[in-house]
Amino acid sequence: MAAMEELEDAVALAAAGIAAAPFVGVASCVSGRPISLVVLDLVTLEVKVRIDVPGWNEFRPSTAGARLIERGYMALPQAHYEPDAAAGWRRLGDSAYVVPLVPVSVAVG
Repeated sequence: MAAMEELEDAVALAAAGIAAAPFVGVASCVSGRPISLVVLDLVTLEVKVRIDVPGWNEFRPSTAGARLIERGYMALPQAHYEPDAAAGWRRLGDSAYVVPLVPVSVAVG
């Protein structure tokens, strides 16, 4: 799946079920390429954070969440209770995961 299609799918997924989240995290897991995490602003579609994690050979939802917390974003708490989610992350096609995000400062005060 092309990167732009992944972002469009992530935005559509976020808008459909997790409208309360102002940001979405997308993990791109294309075979043969390093995994990368991107934080996307759902209003402006601006990329806020990009993290490449070349040492990973598979996606690690909890560790990805910790990496995002280090950068000031966390999974929307409700997302952790979705039946098809791991640490708030949901699979998107064959090569990506998506999670609704909020700024840590908003979630914890």
